[in-house]
Order: sequence, then structure tokens, then C-alpha cells
Amino acid sequence: MSDVLISTDASKLQNLRNDYSIIAGKFQQIVTAYNVLGLTALTNDNLAAFLADPETFAATAIVGDAVINGVSYNVVNLLRNNIVVKPAGYDALLSNVAAVRDFLNPKNPHNGLIGNYTYGSMIQYFQLNDSGNVVIKPSRDAALVIMCNSYATSTTAKNMITLGNSILSQLSSLNLLDIQQSYPNGLGAFIEQMIYSEKRTGTGLNGKGILKYN
Repeated sequence: MSDVLISTDASKLQNLRNDYSIIAGKFQQIVTAYNVLGLTALTNDNLAAFLADPETFAATAIVGDAVINGVSYNVVNLLRNNIVVKPAGYDALLSNVAAVRDFLNPKNPHNGLIGNYTYGSMIQYFQLNDSGNVVIKPSRDAALVIMCNSYATSTTAKNMITLGNSILSQLSSLNLLDIQQSYPNGLGAFIEQMIYSEKRTGTGLNGKGILKYN
């Protein structure tokens, strides 16, 4: 039998979605800085590879294979050492990457996020929408919903939880939360007596044999 949904922690879900929206905005900064360069277009097929190493991705798009006279050169170093002229905006891209990596450092107490996220671990959860903007993947949003849901293993279990919460609410309204909890005067014994009486006589509580409380 599949699990039965009891409730969703709406506040927790909203907080998580807020985190992911902020992170999407940070990745968008990197994407926007790259797009200024006018290089290989970003798609959902290469977005993860780009975000994993924007510098190498951009340098490869600028230089190509960088094989000269049979010798393969490191494309990143060619730009770092100004052997190949860097296009306008290249340094701004690297600055954006560094800023976002710092923002998504779990040791950064000032990023305002409720979770401890790392740059590399979050890449897999985002994609480009039809407008080319970075958004959370629907599959990840669905996973966040599940993370915020509470489930019972059966309808019976769900009904028992609903009953328990109802009893707690009524006990609180009647100022009975502080009644003695242990046998023979505990709440459990009282409920057992109530159920036994109902099953035996069908009259529920009739004042006879009801446990006394201090």
C-alpha cells in the first residue's frame, strides 16, 4: 500500500523555493556574463558543463583545440597569460563565477540561505527555460514538495493521527494537558475504558466505572 499524504509544511517549502530562486539568480549572473561574449550558445545540453567550469568552457569556445604544430596547449593558460587576446567581458565572467562560488560556500554565514549548499552540488538542479533564463528543474521542485510532506503508511494510520491531533486540541481547550499520565489514572487507560464501554454496551461514557482524576 502506498503512503498516504497527511500534510505539507508550506512554510518550509516556501523557504526552500526561495533558496532555489536565489541560487537560480546567481547562476543567471554567470550565464548573462557569458552571453555577453557572443560565443557558443548555451543550451540545456551544455549548461551543466558550462557551470561546472565556466572558464574552461569559455576559453575553449574562444581558442578552440589550441593545437599548434602538433603541440596541444592549455586554452585557459593561453588567455590567462595574454597569449590569446581576451574578448571584452571575459574578466567580468570570471569575477561573476568567483562571486557566486563564494556566495555558495557553506561557510558563508551571510548568504541568507536556510540550507548549506555548495556551488558544484547545485548545478544539477537547474535548467534554461524557453527564454534562456536559469530556473529550477520541475523534477527538483517536485522533490522539494516531497521533502516537505508528511506521510502515513495507510489510511488507518492517517485517521489515527487525525484523531490524535483532535484529542490533543480538545484536551488543550479543556485545560487537561496536565492530567496524570501514568496508570491507573492516565489518559491511555481512560481511552481504553471508553472504547471498552462503547464496544460492550454501545452507550459510550455513562459515568459508571470512569477513572477518577486528581
